[in-house]
Amino acid sequence: MTSSDFVMTGASRMNVDRLLGNNSNKTVVLNSLQSGGTLGGAYVYFTGGNSDSFWIEGATTFVRDLLLQNDNIATLNGVISGSGTFVKRFGTTTFVNADNTSGYNGGTIISGAALLFGSFEGNQLTLNDTAKLGKGHVIVNANGQIQFNSASNLQVGQNVYVSSNLDNYGVLRLAADLTLDQVRFRAGGVGGIQATATDYYLTSANPGNGVLALNTVYNQALDMRALGDGMWFLGSTNNAVGANGSYEAATLKPGFNDTYRLGAGSATLFFGTAGASNVITDVDAGKASSLVIGAPMSLQNNNVIGNGSGNIIFLTSQNYTGGTVINRGSTLDFRGTLNTSSIETYGGLNVAGEAGTFLLGGSGSNIPVTLRPGSTLRFDNTSAGVLPSTATQGRWEDSAAITLDNATLRLQGNAAVDVVETVAGIDAKGGSFIE
Repeated sequence: MTSSDFVMTGASRMNVDRLLGNNSNKTVVLNSLQSGGTLGGAYVYFTGGNSDSFWIEGATTFVRDLLLQNDNIATLNGVISGSGTFVKRFGTTTFVNADNTSGYNGGTIISGAALLFGSFEGNQLTLNDTAKLGKGHVIVNANGQIQFNSASNLQVGQNVYVSSNLDNYGVLRLAADLTLDQVRFRAGGVGGIQATATDYYLTSANPGNGVLALNTVYNQALDMRALGDGMWFLGSTNNAVGANGSYEAATLKPGFNDTYRLGAGSATLFFGTAGASNVITDVDAGKASSLVIGAPMSLQNNNVIGNGSGNIIFLTSQNYTGGTVINRGSTLDFRGTLNTSSIETYGGLNVAGEAGTFLLGGSGSNIPVTLRPGSTLRFDNTSAGVLPSTATQGRWEDSAAITLDNATLRLQGNAAVDVVETVAGIDAKGGSFIE
């Protein structure tokens, strides 16, 4: 430490922690940060506890590549400059709050955590629409994330490459209504889609999947077959200040194997806030489109693939006719009619709103539903306010039974309205719950 500047050589760290039991959410402000040392040996490490954070008020300069790991949130408020590459490594979120066009030009690598344009001070998060990274391309590795708040965050001629591995997805976050051409988005799989989807996570030599997180009202029509190798997920992380995403384009083409892969990024993506119906549909004549909500389990860490869980809410009806699978940790909430041939869920399945029903197309037989262990089937009569009694019953065919296999059935009502749902019977197995 020299005066109010942080001057480090080699692998150095700074730790911040509270002195008193109630002294948390504090921001330590440093005037500037200088990093030096041998090539590959200059490693800046911020750590601490109790929700404290770091703020570099002035310039961040480095002699060679800058390798930064911050286990506590850090804001680089001034210009980042140096000869080489800015490497954001693991830890938690790093905020960039300046236009670095005149700074470094060796590109940026983001691994294991998020990089956002904005600032964080105390407990106040502010997004910045004009901050930029330095020149050179951006590489987002597995479990890394970058969010663009506006077109002014984009550097001229700068490509954004996003990659994943079998444990974690890389995430491209759009908090503005930008086309992928504007972002200059690039992903693996440019050589073509994979040969098969059934053993993709076992045999894929170079997985080209990831998560496109929409954190705004998004009006750009997407073709999911054009995202990497066609196995990308569409979801939302929210924009870091509370706004979830909404897909409002009139069309959305499915990905590889005519499958829509939705619900990732840990937050909620809405469909139909402006009233558009049947966005999730059978695009090709004679071929049924299927729907997958949330990523599957990873064989490597025995958990859902990182950044792969999330929630989807259909506010309007959807007429795709293939099957539906909801993976563990993710939820499908539908408030209109569906034409899906079947629903198999390991996660959450909610039927809600005035028009939500399991009757095929709104008037046919009950859609076959398989509740796997750990899943929840919820008849939600609260999410759309106080509904009339006619809207809180008839969501399930009276002559169809419900089978619970270590699953949960929940009828969620409202004190102002009597809620009745008639079913043929309930077969509860193992550790099942009826609530």
